Amino acid sequence: MAEDRFGSPAMTLREMVAPLIDAELAYAHFNALRTAAVEEHSGIRRGIHSTIEYLLDPARSSSTYYNRGIGRSGDSLSESALRTLPSGIVGLETTPAQLTHEVAGLLSELRFRPAHQLCYLGVVPIGGAPVAHDVIRLGRSDVEQFFDLLQLAGVEFSREKRVRKKDYYCTEQFRAYVSKTADGAVSGWATMYVNGSTSFLGNSFTLPEFRKTGAHRALLAARLNDAAAQGLEAAFTDVEHGSQSHRNCARAGFRMLSINTIWKKQG
Repeated sequence: MAEDRFGSPAMTLREMVAPLIDAELAYAHFNALRTAAVEEHSGIRRGIHSTIEYLLDPARSSSTYYNRGIGRSGDSLSESALRTLPSGIVGLETTPAQLTHEVAGLLSELRFRPAHQLCYLGVVPIGGAPVAHDVIRLGRSDVEQFFDLLQLAGVEFSREKRVRKKDYYCTEQFRAYVSKTADGAVSGWATMYVNGSTSFLGNSFTLPEFRKTGAHRALLAARLNDAAAQGLEAAFTDVEHGSQSHRNCARAGFRMLSINTIWKKQG
């Protein structure tokens, strides 16, 4: 087993798979709360049904991201578990190992159809990565600035919404970063969600006029350096397989953990 910069054994790719599920579902649950339209969160909950972990958000009942089940092991998708799923689950996430002919046939019988795939990546943060652009982490006093940036990307943040949601942003858990050009203009921004000893790298956005300038790679490096500085054991993210984001992540040291299929319930 490899050793990290603190001298302790570092995770192997195989060992990252189990904490990946915890990190990704914790991040999805946080996103559900963070983006909920009402403060009482409309019954959002995360739980376990038989051998399947799930997230439910009744206010977004058609979303396969917010109403999704995933099995932790290769034999989690048993017939009894699938036939008794909570009624709100409209998305099931399967790994290649779980997707046997029997499971695929049962999912089809239960009116689930393949919708899309997610490529999950992982890396042990080691720090010291060169950051080509000036990247700063935003603090609690910068929340309004971050809301303004999110609005540039098309996310509406009214005054009332800012008041309700401000405590979710620019915290120790949900960390926000901005990249700047040499003359101080903001070129892009990104987030990282910390879950115990791991993190999940969230959305990254580069303003159109600064695309292909290296902002995305700089934001990747800065987040991994921050994860290493915190002593985190692993960092995860998801990408579209073969995309530019995938290539940038591979250059930053990320390796593929799994390509999962999201099955969507019809009708």
